[in-house]
Amino acid sequence: MGPDVLSAWIREVKMHGIRSVLVLLADEHMRLYDGEGGGLLTAYEANGLVVAHVPAADHQFPPLGPGELDAAFQSFCALPRPTLIHCSAGIDRTGAAIRHILARRGEWMSLSVGDAAGTPRSDAVTTPGPHTGSAGAEMNTPIQAQNVGNRGDTLKHAPIPDLIRVLLAVAGRVTYFDPFAFALEYPLSPSVGFPRWLDDLRVRRRTWPAYDRLQDIQGPRLAAGSAYRCGIGLALDAIGPERLSWLLAAERDPGLRIRLEAGLREMGLAGSLVGGAVQPDAAGIPGTIAGAGASVQAGDGLFALIDPFTIRRCPWRAVLEGLALAIRPGAHAIALVFTSAPHDWPPDLSPAGALRRVRWIGEGPFELAVYATEALTDDVARVLDEFGWI
Repeated sequence: MGPDVLSAWIREVKMHGIRSVLVLLADEHMRLYDGEGGGLLTAYEANGLVVAHVPAADHQFPPLGPGELDAAFQSFCALPRPTLIHCSAGIDRTGAAIRHILARRGEWMSLSVGDAAGTPRSDAVTTPGPHTGSAGAEMNTPIQAQNVGNRGDTLKHAPIPDLIRVLLAVAGRVTYFDPFAFALEYPLSPSVGFPRWLDDLRVRRRTWPAYDRLQDIQGPRLAAGSAYRCGIGLALDAIGPERLSWLLAAERDPGLRIRLEAGLREMGLAGSLVGGAVQPDAAGIPGTIAGAGASVQAGDGLFALIDPFTIRRCPWRAVLEGLALAIRPGAHAIALVFTSAPHDWPPDLSPAGALRRVRWIGEGPFELAVYATEALTDDVARVLDEFGWI
């Protein structure tokens, strides 16, 4: 590999804000870089990156042994974040290391907007090695990407800005909670995704003119060749940085995590993305929020978007009860929950009905429900009625 390729790779890494690199290449593979100004590790260090090396042979099963997993974890903990982790192809060894690190740390993105300029808590990014592609490369195309802009997205995304306006009318500052964040935006296929989205929206707009507002947001972007704005992007746009108190999000796909963090930096929101999807239980959710110091206090608000795309039978009562426990008396909250499998949506959540089911809608495989604190239920119902949630 020539020096130009390695230099381009390191520039790409630094463009994504990476501060350190954990290399899992075997010693024999490291020798392939000996002619590149002293080797791969030296090249990283010469460009201001902090480096750790855990030698691991390729084509082993399991990809990493117990000692290598522990060494990768200890190295990761000692490195400044965000951290790039790579082997050669970014599949077996890297994937094993990432899974082990996440299992032992179980971290989330946790951002206090007031501290947005501070040091990120941590970040693990997994990519192929420098000879195979860019620092933002994804190991696999996530299944969600194949469904961006489908009917479920139209149902889910259309009311988000209006629901947030209801919340902002009564809440001082807002915590945004998204345990399956996916992406701020994602391209639609020009031959399939865009025509499908446009046709579905055209039909809905005939009956429910409120869908014109989604057309006004997405239409000019898509017509200009830009990406489709996804749920977290729509929500953060509607909340605005001046009203955003806390951002709590998680995304388990490594490629999507690095893309999402880059987008948040462009929006002026610094932070770290770590970990996979939330454990769907009543202890995990309030523990995550309280552990970040982000419990929703009286006079403030919570907007939760929960779309566990690949979990067919999510325990919704436990998830929503967890949210309810994180809401202090006098706080306001709206939760929009989505699934692609039939569910029985609980009508209200303890304690004392802190979240009440306002509306439910099901079309084909897509089912959605919206819950809100009692003071918001009438206004939330009026918004959803405009979009056909009757």
